[in-house]
Amino acid sequence: MPKDSGDRDWEAEMAKIDRQIAATSPEKLAAMAGPQPAVERKALPAGAKPAGGAVHQHKPMAAWARLLLGLALGFGMLSGLTPRVVGRGSGYTC
Repeated sequence: MPKDSGDRDWEAEMAKIDRQIAATSPEKLAAMAGPQPAVERKALPAGAKPAGGAVHQHKPMAAWARLLLGLALGFGMLSGLTPRVVGRGSGYTC
């Protein structure tokens, strides 16, 4: 069973961590803390298509259609559970 945070001796744990850091060489600490090398990526020549995948093309009409459909469904869900439609005693409350 893990110890409760109130039962821990934080001073002893921090002293242990300080000893581990002091035992590590400065070169190794610098290597661990230094920036990671960036992955080199080459640009595609003009007009070249990426390999292995379809090129995504923007279709504004499809985006508008999805937006309007989502709004219509949301409005329909909100207005569909009114007492006029559901009736009394059905268990739904609005």
